Amino acid sequence: MIVARSLCMLSLGAACVAGCSSAAHLPNEDVVESQGLTVAARNGAQPGGIELDANGNYVAGDDRVNYTLNNGYGIIRVYAVLGNPGDGASSGLQARLGQIFQAIRDGGRGSVKVFVRFYYATPLTWKSGSADSASRIRRDIGSVQGLINGYRDVIPFLQAGFLGPWGEWWGGDLEGSDYGTDSDLRTLKTGVVDALKAAFPGMPIQMRYPRDIATYYANDAQIAFHDDAILAGSDDQGTFYGWKGSALWPGDGSSTQQQRDFMKSRSARLASLNAGEASEETPSLDCGTLLNYLATYNIRVFNTDWPSTVSACAGTVKSGLTWPATAGTSGGGTTTPPTTSGAVLGCWATDQRPWQYCYPSSCGGDRCQRTLADSSCNMYIPSSCHGTWPPAGYSGDESTGPAPTTPSTPSGGGPTSQTVLGCWAPDQRPWQHCIVSGCASGRCKRASSDASCSMYQPSACLGSWPPAGYPGEEF
Repeated sequence: MIVARSLCMLSLGAACVAGCSSAAHLPNEDVVESQGLTVAARNGAQPGGIELDANGNYVAGDDRVNYTLNNGYGIIRVYAVLGNPGDGASSGLQARLGQIFQAIRDGGRGSVKVFVRFYYATPLTWKSGSADSASRIRRDIGSVQGLINGYRDVIPFLQAGFLGPWGEWWGGDLEGSDYGTDSDLRTLKTGVVDALKAAFPGMPIQMRYPRDIATYYANDAQIAFHDDAILAGSDDQGTFYGWKGSALWPGDGSSTQQQRDFMKSRSARLASLNAGEASEETPSLDCGTLLNYLATYNIRVFNTDWPSTVSACAGTVKSGLTWPATAGTSGGGTTTPPTTSGAVLGCWATDQRPWQYCYPSSCGGDRCQRTLADSSCNMYIPSSCHGTWPPAGYSGDESTGPAPTTPSTPSGGGPTSQTVLGCWAPDQRPWQHCIVSGCASGRCKRASSDASCSMYQPSACLGSWPPAGYPGEEF
């Protein structure tokens, strides 16, 4: 299908007129409708984005779609502002989003993408009435569910949004630590993310702060990360703020490096599709330094439009920030294998969660193999694992362990029956005794009578918690 119409619809309220130019198309004249066909993004460079008000009017960025298509960028952002929680996206907003998505599909032939973040005109920053707020947010998500699922070939991920100014999860009751013990905060935060997960199965959902990822979704492969203040000071302008305690680290101001280590390890282990941008506090920097930093956190999308300290790196980001064809494609379609030969968490059936390691390097599409020596690719990569089985602690569950550096082996066999100092999570130090007999590589159990191997052997205990003298310490 030759398409030349949708790009005309994106000037401010202008109607498409006969003879609209198709100059915004990519060089290939045969622009095909790509619904149902997933193509890799041409790169992860993002030239700013669009902001729409609650009625679908442009607040900013009415030229961004054409600019993205014509200047070699791979993805664009849309901020969609909502009115009151629970009112749903207006018909005008839905129509405008549909125009933008269709123009990206038509003009980019699948190789240009778009992502969305929703938030409220009056930021929602309070936890009182959390159950009601979560219910209202679910209704708002439901109002765009069909629209977004209809364009999953060009929408690789969403950002969690909805809470805080610009949907960035700060302000009011959202500040400070969250250890998962405040029932109102838990209801509010998981209400947003679980509703997004349910509405868009398998689509990566990016969250703003390591604190919330660690507390609620530490091992959930569908949850990714967006850092909106890259290289802005020692903690990325509060992204890794040492006073934002979580279930995995203290909120005493000391945890910045621990948070960084957690996000690096988690992003590699779960092959997260992460995104980011700089801030007004990001200093002038070398473009190679920027690319190295993005790679460290598996950041595949970066806004090169702002501030000026990074805009000079647009060309470097276009050529150097690659994007695997499988990224964000769990909604269906044809994919190609990731370029890495490393292990990722996978599953044996698509109605399972990611829970055992596998290797995608020699497999096509959404498949991977349990070990590199296997003759067939019987497992699935994380983006195709959409279920909740097996339960936590199931025999052979590797979802909380470090990625292996050599091909993994099924549970059973394993080390001797010796007792070693282990930990309960890989971001802890070795501090309690456990028994390795009968456990998979890297795992151990607290007592020989335990049915599951819920602890980790010392080589997997890479953190610094608990502090010296913690109750139960056997170090």
